[in-house]
Amino acid sequence: MGCGIPDSRGETVWGLCLFDIDYMAVSRNLRGYTVEGRLLWTAEHPTSESADCYTGFPDKNVLPRSPDKNCFAAYNYTGYLCWIDLESGKLLKSIFTK
Repeated sequence: MGCGIPDSRGETVWGLCLFDIDYMAVSRNLRGYTVEGRLLWTAEHPTSESADCYTGFPDKNVLPRSPDKNCFAAYNYTGYLCWIDLESGKLLKSIFTK
């Protein structure tokens, strides 16, 4: 599953690439790629819980205000809505939603 998002350099980042999840360890399953398939980053998680992984994107029409216009939001399995930087994959902000 993926979605095309342009970063500040004008490259399209394929935001969500879900891979098989290992439920015994933190899953680093959200990665940003260029359209050519070059890995740019692997997203940070808000916790170090063993079930931590990303599960999808929220509808952009129901999101709280973004901390930065150069980021996107993703849902995390442990109950967080997370904003991820498009250029680095760093976690900019998270809100516990459960």
